[in-house]
Amino acid sequence: QERTAVDGELASALKAARAQLASEAEARGRSEAVFGEGMAAAQEAARSCASKLASLEERGGASAHIASEALDAAQPELEALREGVAKVVEALQQERRSRTESDARLRDDFREALQKEIDAREERDARLEEQLDEEAKARQEV
Repeated sequence: QERTAVDGELASALKAARAQLASEAEARGRSEAVFGEGMAAAQEAARSCASKLASLEERGGASAHIASEALDAAQPELEALREGVAKVVEALQQERRSRTESDARLRDDFREALQKEIDAREERDARLEEQLDEEAKARQEV
């Protein structure tokens, strides 16, 4: 009966571990999507800056005025790019923290389940040994 209970606990711990892994995979997918969106925004901002710079160069060369105008025109895109990268970095850090916490919980749950199994087996072995000793004594008395 105890063995069945311990097996049930182990099965429950395994089921929880699998659920945790599935949750982690889902979270990783979300963070990868956020990262992909950030990278797409960054690429779009870079293309826009390059296009504006090319347009400015076509209009009148590379004078100081045009360079200043190009810098002013690219500033909002660069700021948006910085914000996007900051969001991606934050999402990745949050994912890393979440994964670390999940791994620690999973290790603790597994360690606990394994210790329960060890304790149950040691207790069973001690009972069996005690029963064998009692039977040996009973046979010696007969």
